[in-house]
Amino acid sequence: MGSSQLQGTWKLHSSENFEDYLKATTTGYDFCAAGRSTKDHDAKAELTITEKDGEWTILMQKKGDRHELKFRIGEEFQEVNPVTGQGIQSIVTEEDGKLTQIQRGIGKNGEDATIVREIDSNGKLLVTLSVGDVTARRIYTVA
Repeated sequence: MGSSQLQGTWKLHSSENFEDYLKATTTGYDFCAAGRSTKDHDAKAELTITEKDGEWTILMQKKGDRHELKFRIGEEFQEVNPVTGQGIQSIVTEEDGKLTQIQRGIGKNGEDATIVREIDSNGKLLVTLSVGDVTARRIYTVA
């Protein structure tokens, strides 16, 4: 199964340990510290993944928030933290139908974070986020 299977619009179905993941990063801590609940925030979360002429776009929309990544496989790019506005150096690779994103130095102790996007055996989009010893899973279904 190729990474083209990832393309489409996905609705968040379930989320495990996401708030702990956010707290383990320098980017998500401000979200939690501001008293925002991931449960309420995730109620209408959608993810749209597209690719055209080698440029990938991942659009995340949640309850009034919008965050867009544009990148080419294997090329470093700067993304902007939607909470703090700070830049995050990232790179995405593709292997075995999975997109693996490395976000440089966003862990509380300067660790890199890894985000793997893949289709599971049930046709759902599985997003696994890891930083340090914290791992979160978010499962999306076709919208």
